[in-house]
Parts: sequence; C-alpha cells; structure tokens
Amino acid sequence: MRRTLCALLLFLLCNDTAMAQAQQWPAKPVRIYVGFPAGTSTDIVARIVGTAVSPRIGQPVVVENRPGASGIIAASLGAKAAPDGYSLVLGTPSTHATAPHVFLNLPYDPIRDFVPVALIGNSYYVLVVAPQTGVKTVKELVALARSKPGQLNYASVGEGSLAHLGALIFSEMTGTQSTHVPYKGSPQSILDLVAGRVQFVFTVISTAQPLHRDGRVRIVAVAGPRQAVLPDVPSMAESGYPDLKLYFWFVAFMPVATPRAIVSRMNREINASVSETKTSTLLVEAGVTPEPMTLEDLGALMRKDAERFRQIVIRAGIKPQPL
Repeated sequence: MRRTLCALLLFLLCNDTAMAQAQQWPAKPVRIYVGFPAGTSTDIVARIVGTAVSPRIGQPVVVENRPGASGIIAASLGAKAAPDGYSLVLGTPSTHATAPHVFLNLPYDPIRDFVPVALIGNSYYVLVVAPQTGVKTVKELVALARSKPGQLNYASVGEGSLAHLGALIFSEMTGTQSTHVPYKGSPQSILDLVAGRVQFVFTVISTAQPLHRDGRVRIVAVAGPRQAVLPDVPSMAESGYPDLKLYFWFVAFMPVATPRAIVSRMNREINASVSETKTSTLLVEAGVTPEPMTLEDLGALMRKDAERFRQIVIRAGIKPQPL
C-alpha cells in the first residue's frame, strides 16, 4: 500500500512539474538541429520556419548545423537533448525512416526516442545530370550508362540517404551500373556535378533549380508529378519509369518525453506559420509543398512511411552496415 502511494505521489509530482514547465514555455531561445550544412534544402527550410515561428512564441529560434552521416549526427544530439521543449530536430526520411534499416548501430531509435511535432512540407526529388554528359533526357542517360557500365559516378549526401537509394533503384530499373560517391551535403555534390566530376544525382528541387535555370546543370525528370516551378521538366512516369517516386518530407521532432502541451503548442505554431502566405511562398520557391497536419495525422503518416521506406531499402538491395 505504501509503495503504491509513493508511486502515485511521484506520478503527481512529475505531472505537476511537466504542467508547470509547459505553462512557462518558452522562457529562452529554441534550437533546431539540422543534419546538413548551411545552404542545403534542410537548412533553408529550418531557417524559413524558424523565422516565422519566432515572433509567434516570443523567442528566437536558432538553427544549429551538425552535418554528417546522412543527418544522423544531428538526430543523435536531438535524441539526447533534455525533453524540455527547447530542442528540435528537423528530420527527414534519411534520419527517421531509412536509417534504422541501413545502419546496425544507429545511436537512436526514431520511434522510441522522438515524438513527431509538425510536418512542414514535402519536396519531390529530381534527377539531375552534368552538362558535360550532353544528356537531355532520362532515355539518353540510360543509354549512356549502358554504354559505359560502372564508369558513371552518381552523388548522394551519404550512405542510405534517399539520394543513394533513389540512384540504386534507378540502376535496378534500368539495368545499369554506376559508382556511388557520397558527400556530407548537397552543395559540394552539386559543385562536383557542375564540374563534371560526378555525372548525375537525385536531389531535391531547391538544390538544383537555380543551376538548372542558369544552364549549369540539367534536370531531366521529376520523381513524382510535374512541378509548377519546373514547367519544362517531365515526370519519371512520362520518361518511362512510373514506379520511381521519391519525395522528401521535412518533419520537426522533439525528444519523446517532451510534455504533450509543449508538443501541441509547437504543432499549432508551426502549422500556422507554414499556412501564412509569406512563409508558404518562400517554401514553394524552395521547392517544398507546405502540408500542415494535426499530431494524430502526422503520427499515422510516420508509421506508414516507416514501412514504405523500409520497402525502398529492401528493394535497393542494401544490407545494414555499421556506422
């Protein structure tokens, strides 16, 4: 009886502490861990949303870039952060969907260690080729790869990233072989693409669109439906590969023990921010389609995509490796 009473008192004390913590939040700046360098699509999205959310919560929202290991370094820091509402991770499929199936010793569990807070939006991947290849269509890239088995290089932002998986699936679908060249972030990979050191890459629209517009690279297909920001670019379906669909979501996560009241508040503030015309326009210009969701709908999406991306890893033929 005494043990039960002590447990009840402890529960009530913790609950009261959590409620008081939530009522006082935020009392200091909020930090967003980003697993990729400044200037990458994830960094751009974090800064757009952070700028919009800051006046709504009355505190600065600071972006902290911790690049490396396909975003896993930043996600690890977020998982270990105090669950007090002052640390978020801007997660992606690479950090919260594919990583558990790609790495044997992942230092966090995407389901057990995090709570999804808000879906900021989605961005479809595009297939981009170096100008030196002379390639203008997916068909021409396939023909070139078949004529030079193993001689074309493709870039990614790391082992197990969606860019890596997309290229593996593309190779499997087309019966081609190319060499993987991993980078810590998309800026360097794109620079090497422009220079012709790698021949193609799957990446998000915001990374490639300015260079495509200037003629420094060529986007030959969208791995999804046609996009209004790329009116001259066909879909992979139009190019003969309807089953190659890759999209990249941007989801804010907090440590799993963060008080529900804080999670709910941040969900409302981010949803309201991305629904504002100014923020929505900036996201669309960055190649991201804003898609605010309730916590319940977001939880269902994360469970669904955990299985979807697991199947992508299986299809790509990747066997889990140590980090």
